[in-house]
Amino acid sequence: MSIIPEKNLEKRISDLIYGMNKVEALLAYQEASGASLKRSKEFVDDLENKLRAKNPEKFYDYSKNINDEFLNFYIESIYLHFGGQIFDLHNHFKLQGYTYKTQKRIFELAFYGDIRYCSQNADNKVKADLKFIFRNVSFLRIQDESLDETNVCFEKIRRVGSMNPKPEIALQVEQEMIERNAVSPDGKYNEESTSGIDWNKYFYLNFVWGVDILIAAETVEASLHQTVEIDR
Repeated sequence: MSIIPEKNLEKRISDLIYGMNKVEALLAYQEASGASLKRSKEFVDDLENKLRAKNPEKFYDYSKNINDEFLNFYIESIYLHFGGQIFDLHNHFKLQGYTYKTQKRIFELAFYGDIRYCSQNADNKVKADLKFIFRNVSFLRIQDESLDETNVCFEKIRRVGSMNPKPEIALQVEQEMIERNAVSPDGKYNEESTSGIDWNKYFYLNFVWGVDILIAAETVEASLHQTVEIDR
């Protein structure tokens, strides 16, 4: 195993590991030590195991954060903040598809990313599989065209209640409710036929090239798996 080349390197790498940023920790060690990718991974994995055994309380349990629907991430514009890292969802990830598990009421969006980190030793390619998992879904509507993985790019996710004007897919839902409930049992027009919709519980997801999603769910979480390859 390579010797740590600078006094504070282990602390710096430990901080990255505590922040759930193992890829950055691996690349930082590789660049500072000159070690191979394999040896760098062995060092980081070994250090993580020691840290988890010694200080388990420093590894943040995102499941405790129940103040918002987003359990373990947040999104700022097109940027995903997750596990101490920031990912460009628009330029570095492509939508691969989605699934809905009816009995479990779980909706999953799957993405695939190809990110590069450059160091003095190599041009490291990080491949990432990302999922957004919506649980206890109470409403779901999707408007899409045939998916082409080369051009379906993330554009936004917003709470519908904060949008003015509302997206077209939400306006369509309102219009359907008006048409369905416009006449009350006594035969009079009901002007409050859409008042039962709490748009703060709905999320609107938009992708370039014709994919719109309107969804209401109790919680949303992100799942990310990264692997590092070296271009030779």
